[in-house]
Amino acid sequence: MKLRKFLAFSLMAAVAFSMTACDDDDDDDSSSDSSDTTSADSEISISLDQSSASIAVGETLSLTPTVSGADESEIVWASSDETIATVESGVVTGVAEGTAIITATVDDASAKCLVTVTSASSSDSSSSETDAASLQGSNYYLFALDATSETYIADEIVTDFRPDNENTFLYVWESTYEAGTASGKNFYGEAEEWTSLVVTSVGWSGFEICTYDMDLVNTLAEVYNNASDYVLHFAIKSTDEAAHLFYLNGLSGAGYFALGGDYTDGSTTYSNYSDITRDGEWNEFEIPMSYLFDQGLIYSDDNSDLTELNVFCGLSGGTAGVQLQYDAVFIYKPAAE
Repeated sequence: MKLRKFLAFSLMAAVAFSMTACDDDDDDDSSSDSSDTTSADSEISISLDQSSASIAVGETLSLTPTVSGADESEIVWASSDETIATVESGVVTGVAEGTAIITATVDDASAKCLVTVTSASSSDSSSSETDAASLQGSNYYLFALDATSETYIADEIVTDFRPDNENTFLYVWESTYEAGTASGKNFYGEAEEWTSLVVTSVGWSGFEICTYDMDLVNTLAEVYNNASDYVLHFAIKSTDEAAHLFYLNGLSGAGYFALGGDYTDGSTTYSNYSDITRDGEWNEFEIPMSYLFDQGLIYSDDNSDLTELNVFCGLSGGTAGVQLQYDAVFIYKPAAE
């Protein structure tokens, strides 16, 4: 049985404002490579405390490296576009609007951070996407959503599975992830939380959102009985090459979707549902619930035999430093076009 480590939701909320981590690229569960590298000859490795960041023109940002097998004084810093952002000793300065990749290199090992530079005026203004189509629907079943975006759909929320540390929790299996940190705006353009996890060095990874309130689970029968009306909304962003696997559990069975490539878990390979961009920008998906139910996922209004359910789970392979950054996860009924 997998041992579960409780990861406090208050910590995950704080993750939204700070930093993310990246590391080397040996993944037992996927053939993908991380954007950070380890020197094969000298076993030197390097990671940065942030993989993506946003600053305004004229502002500065400090990137903190972690180096193994070498001295920090040996790091060579570079910007992919010095007309957008410059870097010196890890301090990044915004020059003009746009994006630039900041690279820290030691020997043959390197780590990268995607920096988005915004105008000085826009850094103080709101860019929330209140007119997003995914916030214009009905019958929402929430797994992840920020507080501001929640206000736009408050009257349409049926069930809230977001971790509250009372009846619903975010668990990490056997310490295979650690809490990451994030920078910039979330999927809806709000300076609020999203979930950021970083794979540790034990060779695999897994997390779950687990609820002990079966009354919440019973509400999902409406989705099962009207599958064609519902989709699963999911947002993810990445700067490495990892694939991830996600799934919903029900009264019986599960519905899976792999993103960023085929995903092999044990002896089972799950076909890639969709590729994702690797530029640090948010990717949005709306997965028909019928696609998940066709795999055997079943929801019922009678879960009397259950005392808990892992309603939403994810895996990211075994490469230490791989980041999982997701947001805006919910089942809902899109508005009619």
